[in-house]
Amino acid sequence: MRELLYPFDAAMLQKKKRSIRRALLEDGRSRIRKNIAVLGGSTTDEIIKMLDLFLLNEGIEASFYECEYAQFEQEALFPGEELLSFAPDCIILHTSMRNIRNLPAVTDSAEEVAAKYDAECARWKAVWDALRERFRCPVIQNNFEMPFYRILGNHDCTDPRGARHFISRMNAFLAGYAAEADGFYVHDL
Repeated sequence: MRELLYPFDAAMLQKKKRSIRRALLEDGRSRIRKNIAVLGGSTTDEIIKMLDLFLLNEGIEASFYECEYAQFEQEALFPGEELLSFAPDCIILHTSMRNIRNLPAVTDSAEEVAAKYDAECARWKAVWDALRERFRCPVIQNNFEMPFYRILGNHDCTDPRGARHFISRMNAFLAGYAAEADGFYVHDL
């Protein structure tokens, strides 16, 4: 469908998503059916609606499981019966920098920053490992966006206590995990 080719008009897609979906479903093409679980650290409803359009356009008719708001970690570590019975073919972790719990404070010592980083890496690795081991399907997670503000000014990206520095390290850790783990992919924002 022409409207779904790059560069696309996001505002128009948002406005006409129902009619575009209807047209795609009525085009007579056969489609592959897939179950996709979207586990989010934020609201994921609109992401699912847009993903549905682009997948339909590529010949994939998806059924979606959407976790409750900001419950991605609980769903990964302690999945409920609904997610287990859904049996996803793919899992998308939609997160943001707000889902990093242990960002350093400007008053933290080097040891405190290191401990926070280690704790955060262990936390995310536990989520990723749990999903991969339990569901044995591809897992896709976006990397973390940079904050809009720089508490330490230009030093925010070089000082270990800076949020940008910490998030850059987390993104490197995420990329390293993806390079080593089969079936784990980074959606690079």
